[in-house]
Amino acid sequence: AIELILAGSQQDFPVVDDGKVVGVLTRGDLLMALGKFGKEASVRDAMQREFETVDATEMLEGAMVRLQTCQCHTLPVLQQGKMVGLVTMDNIGEFVMIQSALAGEKKRGWKPAFQG
Repeated sequence: AIELILAGSQQDFPVVDDGKVVGVLTRGDLLMALGKFGKEASVRDAMQREFETVDATEMLEGAMVRLQTCQCHTLPVLQQGKMVGLVTMDNIGEFVMIQSALAGEKKRGWKPAFQG
């Protein structure tokens, strides 16, 4: 887990057992567990067992409200109880910016080169 956190920008990691999210490991939780247990700390020792999730069919606005309410960085996205992805406030912000830019281009008559 330490290598994953140090290797990238992702802050939170879902802990999954047989497709079911059983916890969330945050950078802060990992650092606290390392301080308490040392190098012998396990993911189970460090992970949060109570966490928010979002259903894959839920509107982004609902996910955004949930992220703000829980003061968490990441929500596991579930479909029929199985994890299918993660969403962050940054992801939602990027999506909104892209949609806004595309809407502006459409108003000016721009058409994408690829229309799949």
